[in-house]
Amino acid sequence: MQTLYWLPYVIITVLNLLLAVYITGHKTARGALSLIIIVASNAMWCLTEALIQMSFPLNIRMYLTSIQYIFIVAVPTFFIIFVMEYLGISRSFRKNRYPYLALFPLLTIISVWTNPMHHLFYTQYMLVSSHGREILSLSYGPLFMIWAAYAYLIILVATVVMIRAYFSASALYKKQYGTILLGVLVPWISNALYIFELLPVKHMDFTPLAYTITVVCFLWAFYSKKLFDLQPIARSEVFKNMSDGVLILDDQDRVADFNPAACRILDFLSMEHIGEKFRDLCDFPLAERILDIPSVHPFHLKKDGQICFYDIRTSWLSDRRKRTIGRILSFRDITEQKQMEAQLEYYATTDSLTGILNRRHFNHLAEMELHRCIRYNTPLSLCMIDIDHFKKVNDNFGHDTGDRIMKELVRICQKNLREIDLFARWGGEEFVVLLPETALEQAAEAAERLRAAIESSMTRTGSGVIKITISIGVTELDSSSSSLEEGLKHADIAMYNAKRSGRNRCCLMDNEGELRKIRRKIGNKK
Repeated sequence: MQTLYWLPYVIITVLNLLLAVYITGHKTARGALSLIIIVASNAMWCLTEALIQMSFPLNIRMYLTSIQYIFIVAVPTFFIIFVMEYLGISRSFRKNRYPYLALFPLLTIISVWTNPMHHLFYTQYMLVSSHGREILSLSYGPLFMIWAAYAYLIILVATVVMIRAYFSASALYKKQYGTILLGVLVPWISNALYIFELLPVKHMDFTPLAYTITVVCFLWAFYSKKLFDLQPIARSEVFKNMSDGVLILDDQDRVADFNPAACRILDFLSMEHIGEKFRDLCDFPLAERILDIPSVHPFHLKKDGQICFYDIRTSWLSDRRKRTIGRILSFRDITEQKQMEAQLEYYATTDSLTGILNRRHFNHLAEMELHRCIRYNTPLSLCMIDIDHFKKVNDNFGHDTGDRIMKELVRICQKNLREIDLFARWGGEEFVVLLPETALEQAAEAAERLRAAIESSMTRTGSGVIKITISIGVTELDSSSSSLEEGLKHADIAMYNAKRSGRNRCCLMDNEGELRKIRRKIGNKK
C-alpha cells in the first residue's frame, strides 16, 4: 500500500530526466539550458518527495526536505530566466544581474537548513498516522510565506510576459506560448491547493505530480511544433504592416514566420506551412532562385500576367556561439524601378523615331561582335544605307511624310534581315547593318535583296503614293587587321560611290580598297 504513494513520484522523475536528455540535444537553442535546469530540478524534487513518502524516521524526512528545497527554489528562478531568453528579451536584463535572482532563493535555502534554530520556516513538523501510514505534517512559518509570495510573484511576472507575447505572436507561436503557459500554470495551481490544504488528500504535495502535464505539454511542443528548432521573433504592428515582405527560415530552411506582405508576394504561403521546408512548398527552380546564396540578389515573379521584380536581401541569424540558426529574407518590390530602368535603357539604346538601335548602342554591340569575329576567325560584313533624294521628300511632302517613309524602310529591312544582324539608324536618312558570319560576297547579295525590296515598295500618304530607292555601300571587316572605324569608313566610301554611279544601286569595297559595283537583280519589281 505504501508503494502507491511514492511510485508515481519515481515515474515522474524518470519522465523529467528523459525530457532533460532530449533538451540537451538542443542545448544551443535559446533558453534550452534554463529549461534543462528546470526539468532536472523538478526531477530531483519528485525523487526527494518519493523518498519522503517512504517509511523513514522524522529526522531523515526533514533532512530530505532540506535537500528538496535546493531544487524547489531553482524552478521559479530559472523559469523567469527561460522566459526572458526564449522570448529574446534577456538583453534588456543583463546577465551580470542574474546573481541577484539567486539571492532570495539562497536565503530561502539557508532559512530551511537553519530552521531548527529559529522555527520561522516550519513552526512545527511531525509524523502523523493517516490511512495506516505515517506521513510528514508541516506547519508553515512567516519565512515560508515570504518565500511562497516571492515564488508566485516571479511566476506571475513571467506569465504576464508570456501572455503579452502570446497575443502579439503569429499562429505558430501562439501554440508554443500556450503550451508553455499550460505546462507551467498547472503545477503552480496544484502547489497553491496544497499549501492552502484544499486537496482531498492531506499532507501530500501534488505539485511534482502536476508536472506530468508539464512533461506532456513540452513533449508535444518539441515533437509536433519543434519548439527549439524554430526560434520566436518579436512581432509588432511594424512587422505586420511592413511594405517589404519578410520571410524567416531556420537553419534547415523550414518556414518559421512571415509577414502579410511576404504572403502577398509568395501567394503559396499560409500559416499551415509553418515548420515545413520551403523547398517543398514551391517548384524547385523557384526555391533555388529565392534561396540563392548572395546576400542581395534580384528575383522576379509572374503575377496576374505581369512580371514583378524584387530585391531579396538575406540576413543570417546566429546564436550566442555564432552558429547559424536561420536567416531572414526580405523582399523589396523594385518593379517600378526596373520599369524605369528599362525605359531609360530603351531611350539610351534605341532610335526614338524608328525603334531600331541608335548609333551609340550600335557601336557598342558592333565592337563586341568584331572581337568575337577576331577570336573565332569568322567573317563579318558591314552595310551603309542612304535614302536617295530624301531631302526632296521632306521639302515636297513635309517631315511627317519623311518620318513615315523611314519607318516603312525600317519595316522592310527588318523583314529581310536575320535576327543576328545589327540594324541601326546612323543619322538623318542613313542606316547601317552589321552582318555577323557573313563574307563579302554574301553581304553583297543581302544588300542587293534589301535594295530590290525597297525599290519595289511604295508608301501611301495623304499626298499620294511615294516610292523611294536606296544606295548601299558594302565592305568586309578583316578579322586580322580591320577596326570598326575603318570598316565604317570603307562602307561609307562604297555608299557614296553608289550614289555617284546613279543611285539605287549597291557598291562594295574589298580588303584591298578596290571598289566594285554589285550587279542588280533582274525582275525584282512587284
